[in-house]
Amino acid sequence: MSTPPRMRTIKETIAELKHIDPQTAITEYYLRDLVNSGQIVFVKAGNKTLINFDKFLEFLSEPKADINTCFDKSPIRRVV
Repeated sequence: MSTPPRMRTIKETIAELKHIDPQTAITEYYLRDLVNSGQIVFVKAGNKTLINFDKFLEFLSEPKADINTCFDKSPIRRVV
């Protein structure tokens, strides 16, 4: 029998990550940004956003960073 996934809210995910690694630089804001950009898999349960904690740890181990996403966030445009 397989074990059920460890689903955590965003705050619980950060708390458990800080328990594992107290010196982590991952913040709640960064995790929300990952969810909103669709880079990590999540499930909405009402108003709660649930993250599979084990899959999140896998994501941190093997990030698939796209350099273009770092610069496309600003809604500010250049004035000529």
